[in-house]
Amino acid sequence: NNVRIRKHLRDKTRFLWHNVMDSQYQMKEDFDIIFCRNLLIYFSKQDQKHVLLNMIKKLKPGGYLFLGHSESITHFNLPLRHVSQTVFQKI
Repeated sequence: NNVRIRKHLRDKTRFLWHNVMDSQYQMKEDFDIIFCRNLLIYFSKQDQKHVLLNMIKKLKPGGYLFLGHSESITHFNLPLRHVSQTVFQKI
């Protein structure tokens, strides 16, 4: 009934809190994966694009962005490749 992630993987994982509306993300490193599920639906289209562009700046080339099922970003011209229904890869 329980699942546990191996220690060597846990040691490589970081979870961060961040205000996505900040103009600049103050994190030093870029990310392999960003999970942003069911957040964009609460913003205007203009703010959605602002948030997405800032996230994409912090995503490594080839990195993945995971969105919620109710979020659509296909109307934006972004440097992302659609991988799956809610998964995008930075190109």
